[in-house]
Amino acid sequence: MASPQRLPTATVVCSGRKQPQSRFTGYALTVIDTQAVFNMALFNLRQVERRLMVTAAEMITADALACGHALSFEDQPILGQVFTTLKKRQKHLTLILGAGVSMNASLPSWSTLVRDMSKSVKDAKLSQMLREVTGDSLERKAETTIQIACALNKNIDAAQIIRDALYNAEEIPKPGLLASSIGRLIAEYFPAVSVLTTNFDLIMEEAVSAYLPGIAITPYSMDTYSDWEASEGTDTELGVLHLHGVVRQGGLSPSGPIVLTDSDFLEHGAQVRSAVGKAINSGVALFVGLSLTDPNIVGPLYEAAGHASSERYGLFVPRLYGDDFTPTEYAKYALSGAEFLRRKLHLRPIFMKSYSQLTQLISEFGLAVAEPKLYRRNGPKATSLHYGFRFKEALSAAYTAVGANTRTGDLASDSALKLSRKLHSSFHAKNGPMWLLDAFRKRHAADVSLEENFGIFLWLRSLDSPPEKKYALKLLGTSVYTHLEAWSAKREEHITAHSNYAAIHAIYEGGVKVENLDPSRNGGTWRSALAVPVVVTQSRSLLLRGGDPLDSLTIGAITLDSNKPVEPIDSASSDRSVIGALESDEFQQLIDALDRLAGDVLT
Repeated sequence: MASPQRLPTATVVCSGRKQPQSRFTGYALTVIDTQAVFNMALFNLRQVERRLMVTAAEMITADALACGHALSFEDQPILGQVFTTLKKRQKHLTLILGAGVSMNASLPSWSTLVRDMSKSVKDAKLSQMLREVTGDSLERKAETTIQIACALNKNIDAAQIIRDALYNAEEIPKPGLLASSIGRLIAEYFPAVSVLTTNFDLIMEEAVSAYLPGIAITPYSMDTYSDWEASEGTDTELGVLHLHGVVRQGGLSPSGPIVLTDSDFLEHGAQVRSAVGKAINSGVALFVGLSLTDPNIVGPLYEAAGHASSERYGLFVPRLYGDDFTPTEYAKYALSGAEFLRRKLHLRPIFMKSYSQLTQLISEFGLAVAEPKLYRRNGPKATSLHYGFRFKEALSAAYTAVGANTRTGDLASDSALKLSRKLHSSFHAKNGPMWLLDAFRKRHAADVSLEENFGIFLWLRSLDSPPEKKYALKLLGTSVYTHLEAWSAKREEHITAHSNYAAIHAIYEGGVKVENLDPSRNGGTWRSALAVPVVVTQSRSLLLRGGDPLDSLTIGAITLDSNKPVEPIDSASSDRSVIGALESDEFQQLIDALDRLAGDVLT
């Protein structure tokens, strides 16, 4: 097992031909062959329509998105096209990255960032108004916040206000699983790759540095755009162009211009749009972590629509569950919105059902680029690196390892008891999670409860029950109790953002999750949980990049549940879980121990 830390109307330009000319005495007259121009325009229009129709046929259907496997060449045929393009490596790759990449590294979303900027306003009433009053756009709200904060404190500026809202002063953000998967793809495609981002942070620079040792990974902003252009295509440097500027943690100077407010977009928008337009004008472009509401991104897409020399794909995670509509209705809504992207912007949408699935897709891109001949759907399945073959094999092996039926996923009573004992013994083993937790509780005794109880819960991806395709987690066992009757142990949860289980959230969001639980939903026993994705590596390929396997599969989650809530140290209560008191290095040690436990049980 690998540590999960290493490891949301087309413009048609008709080309004419050289026009015949006729000279009359004293006059010059251009004679236009109107029928020829009309025929050429009609031909080009039909070519564009043909490309659009092919793209529409390759898009996933609402039923497949809601009830099928999005990471499937059968359910989403457009995946075959992008994999083929990347494996050939004949086109320059451009990555346009947005806030979703930073959010996966536990940094705030754009809306949260703007809201938290109000903390810099040293007037309680005004600060509250900025947080609670709605109606303004985020750009306008940011503009107002900065104006008020700077008027009340002459010693701060916009960059400092953004920095204080963006970063936790006590922690240095680390790349999440999504940034790491993008980093591996960049490393495999280098040097024929360009990276542009709307994010202020340096998460991508750190992620790529882990996989391209000896290569200078340099952040650029629009003030140094010409230097970034000069770095493009060299084999000694990879430049990351920050379209909205760089805001560094600590006291380091920002790189401008900083683009966040209305006035920023008006002043610098044209320059940013020009840079994006030039970057996506040819080759293949992937848009990741973007909602595509930023005019600096949408504008260049519209202007470049119809350029046959470029392929552009947008990777999205739409909402599919809620109280008001069915998953299929939500899927139909998402696909209807995608029609604008497809028809007007010529952006080919690819939909995933969770951010974990999005991370997996990009990880698959990297593996396919590294092993183009073996990453195939045809030929012997036993040697293919295709995702579907590897995933089914790894998941089946995990069910076999715990003694479960590989068709239904159920455990007989003796297997269930054996798994529970194995989870319990591994949890309490030397250097195991409980051993660490005892040491941490002694270290933080003044701040945490000394009477805390824990339980380990193992979840695996659900097995399909043909013709039903499941995107869900199944609870296999726990260290604190055992179901002696298989029928009583059936707990299966769809992977959605609206689940009540931390394990589901870890898989949906694609990373480690710590959250408090509603005691009314679990009998009052459990108050908090730490959930860690279970990742199987090197299932068929042994290739490494920067020490990390390119062959990586998320097959489930393991949770550490506590009967105490996770609360910050500065809260009034001392009846809190030790998990909330851990330093970053202690927290990583605990995650590594949980990862080893999962490996011990599933190997």
